[in-house]
Amino acid sequence: MTQAGGPAALNGFLYQIIHHLGWITKVTLSGTLKGQDIENALLVLESRRGGDARVETPDNYLVEQYKTRRNRTWPLSDITKDVMRDLRKAVSLPFQKHAIYRFVTDGRA
Repeated sequence: MTQAGGPAALNGFLYQIIHHLGWITKVTLSGTLKGQDIENALLVLESRRGGDARVETPDNYLVEQYKTRRNRTWPLSDITKDVMRDLRKAVSLPFQKHAIYRFVTDGRA
């Protein structure tokens, strides 16, 4: 288990950077989202609105939230309070019906 405070923050930051690099590689090389070719896509990392990463296309929004919790589970209350609220803020109301939200963690199922 990662220590609380600075070491935990650093662990979470590195976890997020690794996933950001993975996103950049996938979007650039494969160019697909929901099985469709992507044209005019926008990749947003660490948005002010919410979510840790977001890919926007004219028809779709894919938002990810990264949280580390090594070798531990996530209580449902933490997911609804901390994770889902931040994910929903990432996409404005008129576009939420086209959004896909993903919670990415190293925690146990």
